[in-house]
Amino acid sequence: MADARPTKAILGSTQFSQENVQALVGMRDMSEMILIDYLMAQSDRLTGGNISDYNFVYFIDGDHVKSVNAHKADGVPANAVKVTVKKLTIKDTDAGLLNSNVFEQKGYISQISHMHPDTYNRLIAFAQKWKEDPTVKEFFHKECTLSASQLARFEKYILTAANTLQTRKANGKLLLDLDLDDYFRPATSSSPTPSP
Repeated sequence: MADARPTKAILGSTQFSQENVQALVGMRDMSEMILIDYLMAQSDRLTGGNISDYNFVYFIDGDHVKSVNAHKADGVPANAVKVTVKKLTIKDTDAGLLNSNVFEQKGYISQISHMHPDTYNRLIAFAQKWKEDPTVKEFFHKECTLSASQLARFEKYILTAANTLQTRKANGKLLLDLDLDDYFRPATSSSPTPSP
């Protein structure tokens, strides 16, 4: 996650292979886990036993890479190019905003060099909505039962994460290069068509 080279340089290939799909899925899982654990000060993730994985089948369907839980892969077209990889699942998220933020102390957000563009864009939109729309804070207070001090901490983390990642992106230190469709899309020629 901290390797600043583009994913194509890290992986060395754009072949739709188990190794490449696993690397990209793992990088996305890790960046998203770091982000959510930073936002929620979820420090007990580091004690182990709070993460697991599921097998997913990833396959090419036209110009898109799709995925389905391996237990439900019967519907994947028989002739589709497919691979099975492990996808992260988070367990035990009951210590959010209760302890010190180890992810903040270690500076993990400022070390993320790769994200999925949707994750980044949703974070930025969420931070903006948090600042502008008081009903968002009210929802987290009433429906998520966050206390006033937890809301203040969460606000600090969401705004800091958005600012840090926006700055890293603007400085070329954060690449939004974990989209499987983009990564495995065949290169299209941009050279001009020869004249007759």
